[in-house]
Amino acid sequence: MELLKPQLVADQLGVTTDQLAKLRYEGTGPAFVRVGPRSPRYRQEDIDDWVESRLARRRFPEHDYRCSSPLARVAPHSVAGSLHESGRRCVSASIP
Repeated sequence: MELLKPQLVADQLGVTTDQLAKLRYEGTGPAFVRVGPRSPRYRQEDIDDWVESRLARRRFPEHDYRCSSPLARVAPHSVAGSLHESGRRCVSASIP
């Protein structure tokens, strides 16, 4: 098992070592191991797990190509829009 230094981990995550230290302090960053009083190290699998847990998920269902607007999505009946044979309404939505 290889333990990675904070500089390498910060480079992987696209943050500074100070930001990584803040994540350690707050307990919100990847799991780490202390090999000395001031020597945090990281396992690659812990970094990968942390990144995976922070992946953003889509807020809206996939685009419904039956709708005429390129920014359309499928929504429940309660929202105004044209009714499709699926029983769902096509609603234009702006991208957040």
